[in-house]
Amino acid sequence: MEATIFKSDSPQGHFIQFLTENDCIDHFKANISPRSIDKWLSSTSYFNYVSAAFEWDKSPEGIGYWDEIDKRWWNEIYRKDFPSHADYIEGKQQLIERLLGEKAAKDNSVDLNAYALGLSDMYDKMESIN
Repeated sequence: MEATIFKSDSPQGHFIQFLTENDCIDHFKANISPRSIDKWLSSTSYFNYVSAAFEWDKSPEGIGYWDEIDKRWWNEIYRKDFPSHADYIEGKQQLIERLLGEKAAKDNSVDLNAYALGLSDMYDKMESIN
């Protein structure tokens, strides 16, 4: 079995636990309504669980609240896809090329172009957080 830092058996379970630990699960569920949280998580990349779930500016909590939750979530998934600071400082292009190669070797059903865009977005977001 491959090692993972997810706190659950799946990214979806980890995210539910993350929302619970950050006291925002009820807010999240209310904002994605009428969709169920399970349907949302099963149809979305874990990179986008918060960022693409709903329009933050139309939520009662507002943009600032969800931006902070999104940053916390990125810190969670950062540890999965960029396991060490050495990986982060490796350089964006080199890191993306290396992780793409690793992903392609493991799973050829993944859209590598979409995966590369996700990695690039994650790298940029982590750069703004650090």
